[in-house]
Amino acid sequence: MVGLNMKKLLCTLIGLSLLVSLAACGGEKADESSAPAAESSDPVAESSAPGGEESSEPEVSTPWEDIAPAESFTLDRSVYKTGEIQGAPEEVTSYPGIFELRREGLYKYSCETDGGTMEITFAQTAWGTWNLGAWRLVGEEGTTVFVAGSTDLEYVYRAAKKPGDWVWSGGNHGNEKLIDLTFYDGATGKKLDVEAGSVSADSFTVVERTKLRWGDENDSYCNVTRIYTFCGPQVRLNVDYDYTQDCCFYLSYTGMFPVDKRYGLWCDMYDAQGSKLATIETEKVGKADYSGDVHSGNAAVRAVIYGYEQTDYSFDIRVTTFADSVNDLNNDYKTSFWDMNQTQNKLYFSKYFLDKPTNVSAGTQLHTECIWLFCSGK
Repeated sequence: MVGLNMKKLLCTLIGLSLLVSLAACGGEKADESSAPAAESSDPVAESSAPGGEESSEPEVSTPWEDIAPAESFTLDRSVYKTGEIQGAPEEVTSYPGIFELRREGLYKYSCETDGGTMEITFAQTAWGTWNLGAWRLVGEEGTTVFVAGSTDLEYVYRAAKKPGDWVWSGGNHGNEKLIDLTFYDGATGKKLDVEAGSVSADSFTVVERTKLRWGDENDSYCNVTRIYTFCGPQVRLNVDYDYTQDCCFYLSYTGMFPVDKRYGLWCDMYDAQGSKLATIETEKVGKADYSGDVHSGNAAVRAVIYGYEQTDYSFDIRVTTFADSVNDLNNDYKTSFWDMNQTQNKLYFSKYFLDKPTNVSAGTQLHTECIWLFCSGK
């Protein structure tokens, strides 16, 4: 009997052991699939537990347009994917100049050159943004106006919400909203109060933030930061684009230069390897109806412009961000020198296509760089 009872006890213990093992396995499987996992993934449950210190409130970021301008600023050029242009002049990095508020809606930058005082205006548009304006040289024999300031230099886009429905956006065409404008000493990065009077520095950095839009003031598609560097006879423009909506583009321009024919009748086009692609000559008196030859299709990233008066002077203009500025010259229009009207010609660096849309997705960031240089001696 004792032996039989011991056998029964052993069987019972073995059975209980098997049940415990099965229960444990079943519990692990349930943990992976249902209740415990749901409890651990619930942030409200975690934050409301006794003694919990972490907040369940999501962080709210400040809207881009509400971020106040920094008290100091230094341009980080590492984000600009620039390429070398053989034969291009060295950049001007330090040159004494003056910035001053001439009147409401108009600033003037000036510096001394061998030929006189170089003046570049910075003017406010009717819709609030600020653009480069007139370029002139004030000398002993009078004033030479190279650029009248009646058209744009920075950029202009054919932008659309959907294919075929594009509007002009940016530059001298409107559909752009000013956020703020801030001046800095280009060498020290210190914020400047230009409105208090004329300010002297070896270079100036002007940061202008805008929103590009399709027409509706409240419907913008891109946050834009323009960074101008004024340094003697040179102006460099770096532009950061942060697209906030999906959009599509047609033929657009990321750097331009309008010039009086007397000082810009010819244009030499150069590629990145320094080879001269063409010398374009326009009519001394162009067509009043803006139907002159556009001289497009030049795979150029640099242009040298000069005229038949004041022949010691020229302008050297280039884009250094080949991919973001001109899409590596893969469109048909490329770089052009338009015989614009009776008295003016205009240089264009272009991207995208005239007859087919190019899509740009929300979240895309582009960074462009264009340099304008006034030269004494061609």
